[in-house]
Amino acid sequence: NDWDDDPIADIAARAATVRRGSVLLLHDGYADATDGVDDGPAPTFDRGDLSRRILADLAERGLHASSLGNALSSGHAVRGAWFRS
Repeated sequence: NDWDDDPIADIAARAATVRRGSVLLLHDGYADATDGVDDGPAPTFDRGDLSRRILADLAERGLHASSLGNALSSGHAVRGAWFRS
């Protein structure tokens, strides 16, 4: 979860489990009382650093990031159940 204040290395390691066709959602902000919610203090990690680490890992594995709109318009849907145990 990129909304928890976990160490960047831990979040990046979890993100490293993505494979071709995966959808990885990262948040560019944090909701707080001004948004009508109170989830506690915002994470303190550097989201830019996290993004750079994830993108570098993808590149090392021959993968790349794409917008969801681009992926949907240029790819094809693969439907199937996937559950984490």
